[in-house]
Amino acid sequence: SIYEISGHLGKITSIAISNDFFISASNDSKIKVWRKIDGSLVKVIEGHSAAVSALSVHNNMLISGADDAAVKLWDLRQFKLIKQFDLRKKNNTTTNLYDIAVRDGVAHVTAGYKSGYWGRRYGSYQIDLGSLEMIGENWYMAYDHPVRIYRGTGISVDAYEDGKIKFKTDKNTKNYNYNLMKNKVVDIDYYDDDKLFVASINNI
Repeated sequence: SIYEISGHLGKITSIAISNDFFISASNDSKIKVWRKIDGSLVKVIEGHSAAVSALSVHNNMLISGADDAAVKLWDLRQFKLIKQFDLRKKNNTTTNLYDIAVRDGVAHVTAGYKSGYWGRRYGSYQIDLGSLEMIGENWYMAYDHPVRIYRGTGISVDAYEDGKIKFKTDKNTKNYNYNLMKNKVVDIDYYDDDKLFVASINNI
C-alpha cells in the first residue's frame, strides 16, 4: 500500500526503516515513528534541541544525530533513550551533524564545525553499538566535507556539497573520485552490490 502522511512542522531531513516501522526526522527537532502496515503514527520521539539531520537503524536500535551536536541511541522496542554522545567542540561557533551510516555494528558519523581560530573542520566518529562506546574520532581541516555517507559490506562512499563522489572498496584502499553531480548531494544509497544511487539538488 501507498500512504501519504503529514506530520512534521518542518521539512523532512532523513528517513530510516526497521522491521516494523519507518521513521522520519525533521528540522522541527522531532523524530516520528510510523507503523509500516498501515502508516499510523506510533510515537513522537523528542530529545534533540535542533534540526534532526540523520537517522540510521541497527537491529532494535535507532541512531539519531542533530545540529545540537548530539548523537542519541534509542531503544525501538520501548522508545527510550539508551545513551547520548555530545560531539560539540570547545570554542566552536557552529556544529553541524551531516550523516550516520552503520556497518558491522559500528555507527559512522560525519560532522563539521567552525571555529574562529581553525576555520572550517570536518570530523569523523565511530561508535560501537555493542559496547555503546566511542571508539574513534578524527578531525581534519577541510574546505569541503562529505554531507552524505554510505558504509556497506566491502565499500565506503562519501558524497560532497559540490556534487563530488568518493568511494573505495575493502579490496582496494585507493579513493576513486567522480564529479557526478553539479549541485549538493542530498542522498545516496548502494544496492544489489554494484549500483550506486545518488540524488542532488536539481539532479538525479
